[in-house]
Amino acid sequence: MESIIAPESNLLEETLEKWLLELKFKNLLNAAPVESVPVGDSMGRITARPAVALLSSPHFYSASVDGIAISSSRTFGINHQTPLRAKLGKEAFYVDTGTPIPDGCDAVVPIELVDPISIEEVEISQFCPPWDNVRPPGEEVSATEVILPAFHRIRAMDIGALFQGGLSKVEVFKKPRVGILPLGSGLIPPGVAMQQGKMIETTSHILSSMIKQWQGEPVLLNIIPESLEDLIKSAEKNISSLDLLLIISGPSQGTRLPAYFLKLKGDLITYGVQVKPGMSTCLGLLQGTPVIGLPNYAMSALLMTEIFALPVIYKKIGMGEPRRKSVSAYFSQPLRSPEGVDEFIRVAVGNVGKIPVATPLSRGADVLMSLVRADGILRIAPSRKLIKTGDVVEVYLLRPHGDLNKKLFLSGSHDIVFDILRSYLQLEYPDVSFFSSNIGSVRGVMSLQAGYSHISQIRIFDDESGEYNIPFIKKFLYDTPLILVNLFHRSLGFLVQPGNPKNIKSFSDLTRHDVKMVNRIRGSGTRMLLDYHLKQKGIEPGKLRGYENETHNHLNLASAVASHNADVGLGILPSAKALKLDFIPMLEERMDLVIPKKFINIYPVTSFLSLLKSAKFKEEVEALGGYSTRDTGKILFEI
Repeated sequence: MESIIAPESNLLEETLEKWLLELKFKNLLNAAPVESVPVGDSMGRITARPAVALLSSPHFYSASVDGIAISSSRTFGINHQTPLRAKLGKEAFYVDTGTPIPDGCDAVVPIELVDPISIEEVEISQFCPPWDNVRPPGEEVSATEVILPAFHRIRAMDIGALFQGGLSKVEVFKKPRVGILPLGSGLIPPGVAMQQGKMIETTSHILSSMIKQWQGEPVLLNIIPESLEDLIKSAEKNISSLDLLLIISGPSQGTRLPAYFLKLKGDLITYGVQVKPGMSTCLGLLQGTPVIGLPNYAMSALLMTEIFALPVIYKKIGMGEPRRKSVSAYFSQPLRSPEGVDEFIRVAVGNVGKIPVATPLSRGADVLMSLVRADGILRIAPSRKLIKTGDVVEVYLLRPHGDLNKKLFLSGSHDIVFDILRSYLQLEYPDVSFFSSNIGSVRGVMSLQAGYSHISQIRIFDDESGEYNIPFIKKFLYDTPLILVNLFHRSLGFLVQPGNPKNIKSFSDLTRHDVKMVNRIRGSGTRMLLDYHLKQKGIEPGKLRGYENETHNHLNLASAVASHNADVGLGILPSAKALKLDFIPMLEERMDLVIPKKFINIYPVTSFLSLLKSAKFKEEVEALGGYSTRDTGKILFEI
């Protein structure tokens, strides 16, 4: 199959134009059929024809306030000296808001302007113009009035107006049926008992939710093996009932299988597009129905579905493509992008001081959590190779804009405690959004100095004084008004296979030829502390197997040991617990927070600091094991 078909290098804009022109030429972008649905079930649907009122609302003269209905002519010339007395039930009538106006009355005196004289009489001392406080028929909606135009997305308030106009049903475009077919022998649906070597298939459910938001009707098809025979059988069985088919490629053959299938049984329009992630996407037709072959990874599948499927769905329901809201921001880190490729980068966005900042998240197509945490997407044009720190970029938002001043940026090294803090912030201060970038202590402080974060985690050991953080601050941040606040002390140790089969107990064991280690990134506090102790013991780092094998966080380090890609790594106890590794305690380190004084009193920072002093937060951190909160929240140093 590989020798028969291979992806091409098609630019994104050209590919999208070719795709839509082909579908338009074959009349596959025409509006969907029209159906009549109950008004109460029409939320979000797109009107196919104008919705015209059958009734006027109100359909009678009614009171707009609580009061006394009366003939306005009787109030001419009255005042406090010569008030009008009117008999209840004959000349004046109590009415409530919305009730009909009795015959012979054309005005309503508000109840607060009426003086009761007895159970039979009231006194009025103020002139009432004709039709004062009276709603005429049709004030809300008049019969034959257009309530909603065609091609309108129905909202909650629209449903009320339709009911008021006497409508029980409304004509809308039928939802396009979008089939979602996952491939992969090693995949199982959610809710099924886990099996060795199997993975939960989630991408189809993400796409299904997106399609519902776009007013399509997702049709989840059963997972099938990555075989041409099974693909032909499933696709041809279902294609006649669908308006669009999405095939999620399996992990072993990728999009080569759906591309070959389209070439063999349908019409392959294009295979391959210069987009990252999502380069191997294929587009085609099967029995006159559009088909998109999507890459296996969730980020790629989501992005390509929005680019190539959303326009098809919206054309069929008579809507123009929605334009995502965007915001301009300063980019916080240098980033290189491959030339000739449209790259889409997930970013966090918020204000640091008065500066809007965009910080990149993981670029991996398989890292779904980076998409969960992203505020927006940055599109890097094919002609742009480099974004420099401080460059202004346009970010397309994935979530409501919200208040950029309530985003808290923390730079530095990764720790599971930040996930606990994020949860507590969400609970106690739901309007504060917390983002931590895992770039190591030194780069974290640099980001703080450049004005791209509010707080920097710091864990830098000074090998001359044997002290944490303060010597570094005195040397490099001496002219910055700041405070140093303790976050926690934690135990570092060797993460090894269960039972410690290689009997690793000391730093000298790392020098053995049968031991392969994994390391943290250069500039991280753990890496610097390791280097200090290696130097103290006269161990040359270059002689350690795996010393240059770097990981960005402690869970990645633990994963390397758990997957037998390394025998040992210096890490933290929670990571060992998470992956069922043994932990051999070696050192204690101190993690602090550097906070510029100019940010001390802003809302996200005050919220964050108040949580550090919470007894519940400290209890949860201590329960992780290997952590001490004895100094948490304490100011250790100040400039």
